Amino acid sequence: MRPRRRRGHIVAFLLFMLFLLWMLMSVQQDPDLYALQQSIADMCYDYERNFVSGNMCSSLCGGKISIDGCLSCQSQHKIFFGQLHVGPDLTKSVLVKLADSPNKTRRRHRDTDVRWTFESLYKNMSSILRVMFGERRHYDSLIYSLLSLADSNKDGHLSPAEASTIHSLATNREFITTVAMVTSSKVPKLLGFCGDVYVTRGLHSYSLPDESSWVQVLPPWATRVNIAVTILEFVEEIQDVVLGDLLLCRLSLQDIGLLEEDEAGFYNFEWVVTEKQIVEQLGSHPCATHNDCMYGPNCHPQCGQDGFCAIKKNHTNLPGVCRLIKSFLDKGAPQDFGSKFKVLWERCLGLDTHRADLHLEHSLILSDLKNSLWSEIQLSYGKPKRVARRKQFIKTSDNK
Repeated sequence: MRPRRRRGHIVAFLLFMLFLLWMLMSVQQDPDLYALQQSIADMCYDYERNFVSGNMCSSLCGGKISIDGCLSCQSQHKIFFGQLHVGPDLTKSVLVKLADSPNKTRRRHRDTDVRWTFESLYKNMSSILRVMFGERRHYDSLIYSLLSLADSNKDGHLSPAEASTIHSLATNREFITTVAMVTSSKVPKLLGFCGDVYVTRGLHSYSLPDESSWVQVLPPWATRVNIAVTILEFVEEIQDVVLGDLLLCRLSLQDIGLLEEDEAGFYNFEWVVTEKQIVEQLGSHPCATHNDCMYGPNCHPQCGQDGFCAIKKNHTNLPGVCRLIKSFLDKGAPQDFGSKFKVLWERCLGLDTHRADLHLEHSLILSDLKNSLWSEIQLSYGKPKRVARRKQFIKTSDNK
């Protein structure tokens, strides 16, 4: 009997320790979820008093959106995932993002002294965008998109609450990037907002399997090739949008989700920046080593001889993307894959950003990679699994 009792005590002790561990993890997660719920509660309080507006206010304040957890709790830009209840037995996955801190939000929205006209709001948002993304761009189409989103009841007029809300959102880089990429098939669609809380569609999954988990959940190789093609399509799409050329200063398998089983989805724009942001952050930054000039793994200017970070004019996303795609595809690939792609990987990883024809070479490598990967899909399935979608973006046609 004693050995049985001893085993019973051990099992009880282990269960107790597991319970404590679960409680500890719950306590660590609760503050983030509580902070979001408090922000939503504050936003709904302001919504009832016509301080803020938005087409998602009825869903957020009516309990139709439930929050299941946090995707990036370690980051300043927290992203939560949950469910939108659209019917008795029907839900849709969503992402919920807070565009600013609750205190700043409430103070800004309750400033009833500001009375925006269409002209003053347009001019003010234009100034905000020029400060954030540069003077050389024209933002007419983007501002009109923002003003259209602001008119939540679609009556053709902007109330003080609608104007105040969109003005507040216009100061958030991630929200502006989401709106600028609204036609991209790789970015979750913006569903709407309420005050500084905005909601997008959810994803099929929120990360790609890394090397440590490939043994268990590695997708079929042909599926991974298709995912790699959609990543390259996104790299092509973020060139020359209305905000300028966007740079992926950090890109890992954990930063990429799946909109579908074989299509990459990009939902976190914290590390998607413009060259202007890098210059502002590091342009006059003193340094002793190159590590002092690190903006992100893929954006790392060198430390100049004068002791300041030397910002080069030309940046490219391709080398960092190729490193990621190569590691993603190598495991379990056909035997001849490495030899067939050896030259292409070398061209991509060794792309010289100082060459005069950088943009041309960038486009050629990108095109060659996509065509070669499509050939691999064709060999795997006997025919292309899907047709590459070519989306038209808010380009710099406003400049012409």
